[in-house]
Formats: sequence, C-alpha cells, structure tokens
Amino acid sequence: MGNVYARSLPPSPHSVSPGSSLLELEHPYRVAGDFNIHNAASDPSRLLSSKEERESAPYFDRASDLGFTLLNIPGVYTRFHFTGTHRPSTMDLAFANPHMFLPFRSWDASSRPSTGSDHAPILISIHPPSRTTISSDHAGKRPTGLASRTNSRPGLSLPPPTLPPPTSSTNGSPRPSPPSQQQSKPSHPAHAPPRGPNFGGPHS
Repeated sequence: MGNVYARSLPPSPHSVSPGSSLLELEHPYRVAGDFNIHNAASDPSRLLSSKEERESAPYFDRASDLGFTLLNIPGVYTRFHFTGTHRPSTMDLAFANPHMFLPFRSWDASSRPSTGSDHAPILISIHPPSRTTISSDHAGKRPTGLASRTNSRPGLSLPPPTLPPPTSSTNGSPRPSPPSQQQSKPSHPAHAPPRGPNFGGPHS
C-alpha cells in the first residue's frame, strides 16, 4: 500500500511524481492520498483549466499505461473549503493495480464522521480472496488503459460465481441451472453505490 501527499514544489509541479506513486509491481498494490490534482476522471463536472489538465495528465497517463483502476466514485467530492468561496473538489484519489482490484470491495467518502479537516475521511474496504478464487487465466495478464468501476476493464475479468450443483428432475435426468445462475458476476462489486460517468482532480 502507498500513501501520497503531493504539494506544490517549484520548479516541479508536485513533490510526488507519477513514477514514485504509481509503481509497476507484480503483487497487489493500492495507492491513495492527496494527489492535489484535478481530472475529469474523478471530477467530471469540473471545468478544468489548461494548467489543471497539464498537471494531472502525467498521473492518469501512467495509471492507464500500467492498468490501474481509479477507485473513486466520479463526482463524489473529497475536499470542502472552510470559507465556502470555492466549489468542493476531488483531490484525494485512490488507484489499484490489477492484482489489488480483485480483493477491492468499496470506496466510501461520506459515511465517516468529520475529523475537523477540510478533507473528508475515506474508507476503502478490501477482502483478500482465497487462492482458489483467482482464475489461472489472470496469470501474466495486464489490462491496458485506466479503468473506473463503472466500466469494463479490458484484459481483466472476474472469475465466474460458484454455481449450486444441478438438481435432478422427476425422471432422474439432470436439470440445468436457471439462466440467472449461469450469468457472470458484474465487473464491479454488487454492493457498490451507483456510479456517475467515468473519467476526471490541487486546490482551487
């Protein structure tokens, strides 16, 4: 797990670079924190300035190249200015690499009590799967392109649900499972809250 606090550090745009926060690893990795950037993937209703787009692009480009998933719910704000003179924003971001996305369960920025900070406390829930639940088809595969939990992830699929054993009909022949039991799981947790549109980001 990685934690980030990226502040302005001239002449560099930020004190934490994309390469030092979004690591290329062959084991589960989740990085989260105050990236201090604005992007349409996390805040789709924000009218981005050219400076905001220029500063956030290297992070989201690297995340896309390495197959990370943005765990934030797009449009859910994580920072609220005390003065009320600026609109809320989404600068606290969380990314998971392909190995970490399988155990990911939820991202929640609204249910925890305030800590007195202008940043909302965020709860990220994970549930590590057992070895038997990870399909061998995932081995050696890396999805391409940054994904959000509302969209399918190219190259990354979830293992099918465990189906109950078929029952027997009255004549002793096997009865197939109902079609609803044969469908694959959705590509995001069933209990995840409704999501807004995909893609989107420092202090206003």
